[in-house]
Amino acid sequence: MNQPTKILPILCAVAWASSAWAADSVETFDVVPTDENGDCFTNDDGECLIQQFPKELATGTGTWSIQPSLTFLYPTDPAVFYGTVDYSFNLKNDFGGDIGEIDPGDAIGLSGGMGFGINDRSSFSIGFSYKHGFETEQEGNKLNGTDYDIGQVLFGYSFRATQDTNVNLSVGVGTTDDAQDFELNLRVPTNFAL
Repeated sequence: MNQPTKILPILCAVAWASSAWAADSVETFDVVPTDENGDCFTNDDGECLIQQFPKELATGTGTWSIQPSLTFLYPTDPAVFYGTVDYSFNLKNDFGGDIGEIDPGDAIGLSGGMGFGINDRSSFSIGFSYKHGFETEQEGNKLNGTDYDIGQVLFGYSFRATQDTNVNLSVGVGTTDDAQDFELNLRVPTNFAL
């Protein structure tokens, strides 16, 4: 017996928060650049110039981010249509010194597409993803040219290799100037008992 098709809304209240580890909290080491004779480069006072480099690279932007999203699924055998809208609230942070307070600007994203079941172990998908980021502000002043638009056409294939393992391959092709030209992902999620 066929069941009536329904739109299934899914709300992800707080999807994630990004790391707040900033580059200014990283331990550095000094390097004295020299010319071909081994003499250091100097400033106007005759002092050797010293450059500082981080011992570790920062893994975040230095600000916190909260991203709620709303996803809709519309199942129609053998396809499933989906759509998502999300909004990233990027919180301000005061970095001190010459940098001061930075507000990286919020972002809004939309995506949608279709997943199609080939059989009980294989499926493919096609979709489109778009994200607009608003301008960054430094000390309350907007920084021109810091807004961005990222659009991608997405293609995916999934194969259930075993009861506990899937193989997922996805390809993204950028459609805007700010997007990556090409993105390739291979994931092998596996379930196992502890």
